[in-house]
Order: sequence, then C-alpha cells, then structure tokens
Amino acid sequence: MFISSPVPFDVGVAESVDALFASLKNKVDQIDILVDNAAVFHGFGKRVGDTDVNEFLADMTVNANGAYFIARGLLRFNKPDVPMTYITLTTGVTEPYTHNIGYLMSKLPSLKLVQLLNDEYPNVRSFVLLPGLVETDMTLDAFRPLTIDKANLVAGLSVFLAASPEADALSGRFLDARWDIEEVLAKKEEIVSKDLLKLRIDGY
Repeated sequence: MFISSPVPFDVGVAESVDALFASLKNKVDQIDILVDNAAVFHGFGKRVGDTDVNEFLADMTVNANGAYFIARGLLRFNKPDVPMTYITLTTGVTEPYTHNIGYLMSKLPSLKLVQLLNDEYPNVRSFVLLPGLVETDMTLDAFRPLTIDKANLVAGLSVFLAASPEADALSGRFLDARWDIEEVLAKKEEIVSKDLLKLRIDGY
C-alpha cells in the first residue's frame, strides 16, 4: 500500500516515534523495508571544549537515539517472524574529520545497532550505508563544491540490498554507496570469514 501523505513526527522523541508506528497500524499489515535517514548537525568548526552542550545533546538525541527508536518501532510493529530490512545512513565514521563532536559521535552507534539487529534477529537484514557526499539542506557552504555524489546512488543501493538475496551475507555491516557492489559481492567470502566491515577495535 502506498501512503501518499507525509506523517509528521519527531524522530528524537520515543513517544512520537511510537505514535507514528501506531498510526500506521490501520494502514499496513507489515513493514518490509525501512530506510532511516533522519539527522541533525550542529556546532561545526568548534573544538570539544568550545562546543555548546545543548547542541551536542541535540545531535545525540536525534542521530543516535532516533536510530534506536526507529529500529525498535519497526521490530514491535511487525510480527516476530516477518522478514524485514532495516537500512540506516551514516557519515563521518570512517573519515578523519574533527571539530564536529556532536555529529561524529552520534553517528557511530548506528554501526553497532545494525550488528545487533543482525545477530539478535534471524529474520532481520540490516545495513548501515555511507551515502557519499550528497548535497542536502544540511550541507555547509564549505562542502558544497565537494558534493559530487547523487542521492540516486544510495537510493539504488538501498533498493538492491532490500530486494536481493545476494546481499544476505552483507547484513549487519557497513557499506559505502560509492563502492561497486558487484566487486563487494565478489569478496563476500573474505568479508564473512574475516568479519569485515563491522565496528571493532583493531589489534584487540
């Protein structure tokens, strides 16, 4: 069923997310695919000691808590054995960026979230995607010349991951939308055997 009208809610407030899923109960029987791309961005250019606590907490509330609220809502909405796919987007977790502690710290938990979903729920396929540098309303002027990627790149990858059984081996892992997915799949035995593309501490 296609729902044409948007449903406003606050991704950083658990009660609002719960109300969103409750409002869908009489419209759809289950949710097969959910792509979470909600985020906020504050305090760029400041060192840790110069940042505003409220801005930091705003980033954590929406970006970190919100991803959890959405994933939790999806699991509670569907029946326990329903196959489903959860995809969330993240940026800044692999690059050596600085001066942006709220956003950078708040995007890291999504990597662990998709690992937990994959490990705890056999019926859930979960992925965390880096969309590339795509121009959005959040893009800072200094970064606009670097936004060479297009939204349809990560959108196409999301469709593939949600629809293709070939992607099963990549569940619970980080993927970059700019990678050649055929090359990634060609290395899936190595990825699985070495447990690559997951959050971990090298050398531990």
